[in-house]
Amino acid sequence: MVWGEQLYAVVLKRRTVVGRTKSGNEKIKWIKGFRAVNQADENTAFIQKRLGAKLPIWIANDLVPSESFPENSNDDRPIQYGMPLWRDLFSPRQLLCHGTSVEVYANYWKLIVMQVF
Repeated sequence: MVWGEQLYAVVLKRRTVVGRTKSGNEKIKWIKGFRAVNQADENTAFIQKRLGAKLPIWIANDLVPSESFPENSNDDRPIQYGMPLWRDLFSPRQLLCHGTSVEVYANYWKLIVMQVF
């Protein structure tokens, strides 16, 4: 079974001037809000394409969890629902974001290590 996903809201922060300081500078507050999804927000095809290109590289470099979900777990629902690997517990959007973050961090770490040694 493959779970689908549907984007239903976009989180945003609005910069709002709430007054002035004694020195005359603007007092700023960031207010969190939500808005409805519009057609420009639909990027599922891009995510699938990008994930398809990056996932083999990430697996080869051990940047995403490729271990099997333990069968002796007290919760076998992931296996029942067709998610035998830890990475299967993430939606494509989540996996792309997490994998990209780990890749950036790993590249940064290599850069730091190369400068130290």
